[in-house]
Amino acid sequence: MSTMQQLLETYTSDIESLIKDAQVENGIDKYKLTDEIIDHSRRYLHWAALLSCAESRLRAYEDLLKEVEADCRRQIRDELSRCDEKVTEKRIDDSMVLMPLYKSTLRSTRRCEAVAEVLRAVEVAFRDRGRMLQSANSRDRDDLRVGGRQQTKPPVEEEHAPAQRSASAPKDWDEARELFIKRKIEDANG
Repeated sequence: MSTMQQLLETYTSDIESLIKDAQVENGIDKYKLTDEIIDHSRRYLHWAALLSCAESRLRAYEDLLKEVEADCRRQIRDELSRCDEKVTEKRIDDSMVLMPLYKSTLRSTRRCEAVAEVLRAVEVAFRDRGRMLQSANSRDRDDLRVGGRQQTKPPVEEEHAPAQRSASAPKDWDEARELFIKRKIEDANG
């Protein structure tokens, strides 16, 4: 049995441990963002592989349940026929749900369904985690860039403060362009 199958077996018998492990793995340590980004693909792959195993196992149990159900129906139908009792679908269904083999197989299939559902939710959470990491990384890069610019600019002191704008200074780009053209024309005319 592979380690994935062993882990899946553990989670199938204790779904609470699956939920707790997924919550721990899906958390983000904002102080180790670079490590979280680097490790995200490995974590995502682990949980996606576990989901794949769970879905495969679920399909196998669903197939087994169909076989057990068919076998139980046949046994009940034969028993009712031997006793000369009327065979109805309702009677077969009522008898089948009482059979231990059917009940245990159904219970196992339902546990597999529950594990697969939780793992599907974990996969979605990991996709969201990836987007959050990208967003946080982008935000941190922007903060560093802005922080870097602020650190490289010398502080504005009173003696180095820009002079007050004169009344004749342009107020926007259009006005500045018009003033530039007017000066060029004046220079050209002499």
